[in-house]
Amino acid sequence: MAFRRFIYERFAHRAEAYLHRAVAVMLGCLFLHHGARAGLDHRYRDHNAVVRKHLGHAYFFA
Repeated sequence: MAFRRFIYERFAHRAEAYLHRAVAVMLGCLFLHHGARAGLDHRYRDHNAVVRKHLGHAYFFA
């Protein structure tokens, strides 16, 4: 597996970054609208799902 690293490094100059996102520092605020919760796709199947309202990122300046 370590050998493949050198193969991929040869083509690193061709790598294209996907930078089509807003940055919170440039906007002067934090984007707190995404729910920060555990996904239900990868969980133990013998437990019940927990449903909570208004989950979000922490308010850093509160």
